[in-house]
Amino acid sequence: MKFSTYTLLSQLILGYVWLVFGGILWIEATSNVNIEKFAIVGAPIAIVLGYFINTFSSWIENGLFWLWRGKPSRRLIEGTANGKIIFYSHKELRKLIQQDLGKYYSDQPTSDPKELDELFGHTLSFVSSGPNRYEEFNASYAFSRGLIVTLIGGWIAFLIGQTLDVCPIGAWYHLFWILILVAFFRTKERAYYLAREAIANYYRIKSGG
Repeated sequence: MKFSTYTLLSQLILGYVWLVFGGILWIEATSNVNIEKFAIVGAPIAIVLGYFINTFSSWIENGLFWLWRGKPSRRLIEGTANGKIIFYSHKELRKLIQQDLGKYYSDQPTSDPKELDELFGHTLSFVSSGPNRYEEFNASYAFSRGLIVTLIGGWIAFLIGQTLDVCPIGAWYHLFWILILVAFFRTKERAYYLAREAIANYYRIKSGG
């Protein structure tokens, strides 16, 4: 079976990470694990686990946008993004999109979420046109987002193991929260790269740049 990059990163690998957590807990609880059986059933179980991890991570997306103080695509289009990932030609971009949509163009930046999502949605209709790395960035973002859910779930599993006196969490507690914070900020960065790639691709095509 051939997996797409998106499926490989957002489902299969994350599912295997969960299996590793489960394997560690199982070894701690029973001091025994059948490696051959684990390898045989690992792939299909990992895909199923990864599917649900990907689903849960999509459900928390709005919460992530809130913690990031705004949806990356909206902030890039309205010109309020800061840091190293910004789009300088946001005024020209809005003009091009509004002309495409037959809307009246205004130099004043819009802050209406529905309008900003409509403008960004229009850029997504061009992601299959011209050379771009949108699919690559999309897979990377999905992986980073799912990793947050995976790590939180792993922390909860080890915490339950500690409560049941199956596995002392010890240093795992601090390690998980460090990894969760790293994944959180990395996911934010990946989200901005993804949105900027869609926007930049549209701008290149429409402006002839």
